[in-house]
Amino acid sequence: MSDLRAFAVKVILSIAVFTVAIPSARAQNIFEAQASSGKSYLCAPSGSSYVSGKFVRYRFSSFSALMREIRIKMKSAQGASYAKLKSKRSKYKAAKAEGDSACKNGPPSSGGPTPTPQPGSTPTATPTPGAPQVNFNGDEVTSWGKSQFGIPQWLSANAARGASAWSTHCFGCHNPPENKGFGYVRQRISGSPMFFTTTEIPDSTLADLTAYLNNSQRP
Repeated sequence: MSDLRAFAVKVILSIAVFTVAIPSARAQNIFEAQASSGKSYLCAPSGSSYVSGKFVRYRFSSFSALMREIRIKMKSAQGASYAKLKSKRSKYKAAKAEGDSACKNGPPSSGGPTPTPQPGSTPTATPTPGAPQVNFNGDEVTSWGKSQFGIPQWLSANAARGASAWSTHCFGCHNPPENKGFGYVRQRISGSPMFFTTTEIPDSTLADLTAYLNNSQRP
């Protein structure tokens, strides 16, 4: 009888998880893509591209974010715990490589993500002639502000979106450095211990992050 009750509880919990996860997936624009190996991956938008991941506690987490969580845990782990975490991180790394490749074209009916303009060389950001010399207009960085923060003029830069990006990619590891330019931030996040690629944090997201890091310079 106890086994029957346990089975019934598992069924009820499975139904509950399913009904919570599906609306969450729709809310986050999550879709499924198939890799060349035949394996399916969950995908979600990230800036102007898409990333692969899985549901953790009813919310989508990219494999990149999960790998960073494990890396933090590995710093204090030892022995068998360390080996287990290392093995898990290796699996996530392999899943990320295959999953991101499967997700990169976006939902089947979407035609893929809207690409961010990528000129052959990034010119020095220059303000629009006659533009007021203030860095922000609400949450948006002005043309003048982009020139001050090194943000390319063709990119939109929004401090509120940047705060959200910080919460997703950076929160819990370190405090936000203030008054850092676009080029500095790209160089910093590309190295140890973050190793973020332009797929994980495209220029559109980096522009928002730069806006957030310069939020103190609002008029």
